[in-house]
Amino acid sequence: MVLVGLLLPVLRNARRGALNAASLASARQMVQALTLYGQDHKLSFPYFGTAGNPMVPLSINGVDVPTANGALYFRYQSHYWASAVLPYLSGRATLTDGRVLIDHGYRWGLAEDDLDKVVYCRYWLTTAAFAVPEFWMGTDTPTDLGLLRSTRFTHMKNPARKGLLIDVFSEVFAGDESVNSNWVLVAFGDGSTRKEHAFPVAPYVERPYQLEYFPTQATVGGLAGIDF
Repeated sequence: MVLVGLLLPVLRNARRGALNAASLASARQMVQALTLYGQDHKLSFPYFGTAGNPMVPLSINGVDVPTANGALYFRYQSHYWASAVLPYLSGRATLTDGRVLIDHGYRWGLAEDDLDKVVYCRYWLTTAAFAVPEFWMGTDTPTDLGLLRSTRFTHMKNPARKGLLIDVFSEVFAGDESVNSNWVLVAFGDGSTRKEHAFPVAPYVERPYQLEYFPTQATVGGLAGIDF
């Protein structure tokens, strides 16, 4: 029993180390795919919406995905952005196909042939990628819906401090009772990845269309801003 007691912390640390390495590797893979996509698309981030009109359905690989009259304009693009970078990925370890979305109640009436075209990625892309930096400035919500449009990597002014991807369900610290859910895994615009505190978050702006106020998601100044 004494030996088992001595071995348990060692095994727990080894497991946590393996999860840590796997999560960081997956995050780097996703950033690399995102970067390669940008290089082939005039340095643009994936964008499924219609510029200036958040009310209409998103078009994800030819599949119309309703936004609930704009309420899900940001959330769905943040969660399903990886649908655009599938050709740049060597595997789908971090992805889940449309069948799981159906199981979780996201019933869009997808045809069987469409289920592999819309994929969820646990690394959420910053919502700042779906509106230009001007949309995220000031305390009042801009009235110009034209600010809701695709963005570019060149909008980032501090890529080493602007989070692009966040894993809010990170398994990095799974099984360690001394670590709570206040930690998240973040991948930054310069390609670096590291753990960060989920709370308190950096200053963020409140905007319509059902944003999620996790770190990186509603950054003051958008892509031009700083998260950490």
